[in-house]
Amino acid sequence: MRELPNELLQCIFSLSCYDGGQTACALRCVCRRFRDGMEKYRFQSVALEWRNQIPVFLDVVKKSSRTSREGIRHLFLLVDVDWRENEPDLIANLISLVAPRLQTICCIINEGRVSCVIPTVRRTAFPHLTHLTLWHRELSTGRIADPFGGSLLTAAEGPKPPNDLYPSLTNLHITFSGATSLWNGHSSVLALVRRAPPDLNIHVRLSGITLHASSADDFAVILRITAPTRNSTGTHKVEMPRSIARYTLVLHKPAPIGRRYEGYNGAFDDAILKSVSRTPVKAVDGPDVEVLLPTEPPKVASQWKGEWLEMLGSGLVAPS
Repeated sequence: MRELPNELLQCIFSLSCYDGGQTACALRCVCRRFRDGMEKYRFQSVALEWRNQIPVFLDVVKKSSRTSREGIRHLFLLVDVDWRENEPDLIANLISLVAPRLQTICCIINEGRVSCVIPTVRRTAFPHLTHLTLWHRELSTGRIADPFGGSLLTAAEGPKPPNDLYPSLTNLHITFSGATSLWNGHSSVLALVRRAPPDLNIHVRLSGITLHASSADDFAVILRITAPTRNSTGTHKVEMPRSIARYTLVLHKPAPIGRRYEGYNGAFDDAILKSVSRTPVKAVDGPDVEVLLPTEPPKVASQWKGEWLEMLGSGLVAPS
C-alpha cells in the first residue's frame, strides 16, 4: 500500500465513496495518509436517515476543512417517524449548506407533520444539481398543504418563479405514495420545472398516477397532440414546458389479469395502449412519452436509499 502513488489512491477513493458515507469513514481510520487523501471525498455522498444525525453532520461539516466541505455531491435525506415536529430552521440550515455543490438529492418524507422540506428545496438555488427525487407519504391525501406550491402552477395566479434555480437539472422524479390524478401530478412537476431554464433537456418521471377518462385532454396536451386547454374543472391550463425532453408516467397499481386498467375507457384506451411500451412514444413536436404499468408494489421509505445508491453506482451521474 505504501508503494501506491497518491494519484492512484485518489482514484480509488473517488470511486469508493458512493455508499452514503460508510466507506469514507472507514478509510479515514486506516492511517494518516488515507485520512489526508480522503479529505476531498469525505462528504462525497451522505445519507441522513435519522433526525439526530442532521445537527451532528452540520457541526462536523462546519469544523472540517474547506476541501471536504466543497466535496459534498450527493445527499439522501429520510424524514421518518423519529421526527416529532416540523423544524424548518434545521432543514434550511442543512439545505443551504449542501446546495452550492450538490449533484443529486433524494428527499423521502415519511412523516406527514414535516412539511418544510419540499418548500425549502423549491426556493433554494442548486447550481450543480442534476438529479432531484421527492417523495412525501401524505402528498396525495389532502392532509397537508400542497408542498409544491399550488399558487405557482399558472402565471395568472401570481409572479413567475425564478427559472435559474436548477440550471443543471436533467432528471426529476416525483412520486406519490397513493394514487393521484394526472392533473395533480403534472402540476407538481410544473412547480419545479419552472425553476429550471427553458433550454434544458429534462427527463421527468412521475409515479403513482391514475389515468381516468377525464384525464384524456390533459394527456393529449402532454403528448402535444392538442394545444394547452382548461382542465376538467375549468380552473387551470395544462402546460408542457419545452425543457421537458422525456416524460415517464408510472401508474399507481397493476391491472388485474384479463381486465383493463382501472379508469381506462372510451377513446382514452387507444392513446394509453399505444403508450404503454418500453419504447417511448414521440410526441408531436414534444418530448418522448412513456406510460408504464407498475410491476411491483410501491416502495416503502427505506427502499428509496437502495435506489439512490444504485443510481450513484451505475454511472448515470457524472463523476465530480
